[in-house]
Amino acid sequence: MKTDKYIAYNPNACEYAAFKTFDEAREWLIDSQDFSGGIPDEYSEGLAFIAKITHRTVVNVTDKKENYPCLKDPDVPAYCSSCEEKDCEETEEWQFEEVDNIAEVKLKEVD
Repeated sequence: MKTDKYIAYNPNACEYAAFKTFDEAREWLIDSQDFSGGIPDEYSEGLAFIAKITHRTVVNVTDKKENYPCLKDPDVPAYCSSCEEKDCEETEEWQFEEVDNIAEVKLKEVD
């Protein structure tokens, strides 16, 4: 969730979980483990960890299919290369049939 601030990773089980507080992450990673059969090599080698989330992704849409309307039918995107209409030659067509938006992904620092 966006309110989580820590990620804990348990390499012994190949699991990770997100937490709101460091104490919750420690409880999950260390305090709730049963080490009575010995400490796993992954823990001895320092492969178990808690990380603080400092950045999250944000997506900025840079272009949309609806910005390329067909001249003949403005409610649909222009695919002029497959159109029979002569007037469509000047229309810029949407090049990406499988997606509705073009976007860029950036990282934003979290508080």
